[in-house]
Amino acid sequence: MLLETAPAQRGTSVLRIQLREYISEVRSCMSLDRQPLLRYCLFDAARAGEQRLVLIFNHLVCDGISSRILWRELSRTYRRLSSGEILASECSTSYQDFAEELFSKNRQLLKQSAAPESVERDKGLLDKLTQGLSCTTTLAEVVRRERLLSIDELSALRSCAAGLGVGLSDFLLTCWICALGQTQVDGTVTLLLWVSPHFVGDWSTPVGELVGSVSFPLPVTFSMSDECSFADAVKRVSEELQAGLAGAEVFAARYFATGSPGTWPMLPSIGFNYVSDQRPSPWLIGYELAPEGVRIERLQEEPFDLALGLEIEIYGQEMQVSLCATPSVAERLPIDGLFDQLLDLLMMSFKEATPSH
Repeated sequence: MLLETAPAQRGTSVLRIQLREYISEVRSCMSLDRQPLLRYCLFDAARAGEQRLVLIFNHLVCDGISSRILWRELSRTYRRLSSGEILASECSTSYQDFAEELFSKNRQLLKQSAAPESVERDKGLLDKLTQGLSCTTTLAEVVRRERLLSIDELSALRSCAAGLGVGLSDFLLTCWICALGQTQVDGTVTLLLWVSPHFVGDWSTPVGELVGSVSFPLPVTFSMSDECSFADAVKRVSEELQAGLAGAEVFAARYFATGSPGTWPMLPSIGFNYVSDQRPSPWLIGYELAPEGVRIERLQEEPFDLALGLEIEIYGQEMQVSLCATPSVAERLPIDGLFDQLLDLLMMSFKEATPSH
């Protein structure tokens, strides 16, 4: 492991260049033959809010599960140091310790609540159309529609969401559900939400304060209706989302600690993934996802883990909106119309938030 410090350049653009150059330099030399495989570099600045901590590691050193351990212990250490505690030498959590913790929490939750439903609820039209089509194609083969929104458009969307009394994530989610409602006007649709990354801190950490680098899947069921106003739809979606988030801890314990594949929870095939900018929280290290607009693309040969998915990512001051579908779904659903409807909802909000001249 290598610990480094470097003076942080002042200014967003020059700091972005500095971070990209550092990442490129490390990537060019890091390999199994050229250690270390784990590097920390603190780009130091006069104020803590201007500092950047860059962690780069080989995937053999840290994967999805081990990163849950890494971020949690890093967060715990930071909180202790911030409160002036003297750090005592202690062993890190092992895979076995973490697994035992998950199993213990799973058993505890099962005692407190009724057993999971064994009978599936009735599926809506969209759920039926996409069922069983997840992971049937690679990212290179998906049907993709994309749009990049500017800083002005993003600011307008934030203002519109604030005017409706919700955060941007709830607002965007409502737009997605309303767009899906053009295909299915009633019933329900169950979305796989990448609501937050994994758990940091104790199991009692609120869902809104989860943070990390590996997204956490959570199924949430939403009502479909074309008979209400957009403001009413925002309110309904927000309430149904909060109801789903309230069960996140139970689902996490069941999902990660279940003993046999036959009892794993079924995941939906339609997704919504919102990658936001900073999530302020007193319990976090000041984590901000890609604060300098450094975007790491997934490999094209990776499987597309949904049948139909909307991904919205904020990097720097721009927002990338991507709609992806497997070829078989694209043949059965009007993908172009679906994406146009989504953009119409977003642009309508932009026009309403932009004063006329």
